[in-house]
Amino acid sequence: MARKHGTPALLDVAHISKASYFKAIKTAKNKHGSSLLLSATPQTLWTAKKFAFGRAPPRFPSLPGAETPQQMNKVLLGHFFPPREPFSPPPRLRPDKRAPH
Repeated sequence: MARKHGTPALLDVAHISKASYFKAIKTAKNKHGSSLLLSATPQTLWTAKKFAFGRAPPRFPSLPGAETPQQMNKVLLGHFFPPREPFSPPPRLRPDKRAPH
């Protein structure tokens, strides 16, 4: 609403409100994380580690043109085992036929 009206006073209030909102969220997350670590047991320690370090990196490398495992399979097979050219038998070697004498 402050952007529609464009008054500097409303824009300042909106900016301060937004900054304080995100600061409150960050403070709450830090407080919760600290209490989680203080009350951690050996069973919940791994959960706390997951929160601290995030997810593990993906186990499969990314390949250009492959987003899903099926596409990855197709790209790898096409790269390492390219399709064969159609089989054509070698030309037959015939002995020279000479005209009868």
